[in-house]
Amino acid sequence: MFRTDIRLALVAGCVLVAACGGEPHGVPTRVIIPRGASFSQATDSLAKAKLVGWPKMFRLYGRVTGGDRNIKPGTYLLKPGTPWSDIISALN
Repeated sequence: MFRTDIRLALVAGCVLVAACGGEPHGVPTRVIIPRGASFSQATDSLAKAKLVGWPKMFRLYGRVTGGDRNIKPGTYLLKPGTPWSDIISALN
């Protein structure tokens, strides 16, 4: 029971953070996701480019939403403030 409550709180927190990403603004930043990169490696690249402020929460969000399972390699142009759901959609 306790683990379920913690999991629900984490999911709610992830959804809140993702929903509060704000509006994309500024100059797009180029992020390259190489072939064979894991979601964790992709998250590190996004964090290095300052597109994801909380990498651990983003990884958890990806796991909870299933967006971590099907990322595609490529070069992505993303603006700061892009909501996490849109970043995951782009990577998939």
